[in-house]
Amino acid sequence: MVNATSKIGLGLLLGSILMIFLGVFSLSKVLNDFEQSSESVECDEGLWIDNWAEDRGCSSDGDWGLRSLCCGILLILIGIGVGIGGIVGLFGGAISRDKKVIIIQNENPKK
Repeated sequence: MVNATSKIGLGLLLGSILMIFLGVFSLSKVLNDFEQSSESVECDEGLWIDNWAEDRGCSSDGDWGLRSLCCGILLILIGIGVGIGGIVGLFGGAISRDKKVIIIQNENPKK
């Protein structure tokens, strides 16, 4: 029978794999988000030489893929950390197996 430590370690390991998968999926969306943001850039018309020191009023919809990039990297790093905890849990459960600690109390304390 599998002990509780091994079950927790296995659960952490599966959660880690899921987080890493979601992080890679988020990273794969970065280029698509970047292309959508670059296509939506709109600037005021006019000669840039005339108003080079002023803001030309360029605006864009989107975040250039930075949100997907940061989220993907963060999910992968958290997934790696949780995976290490899961592996430690699996090895700890395999080593300890079903050992139990029994505490024996003396009714008559030593004088």
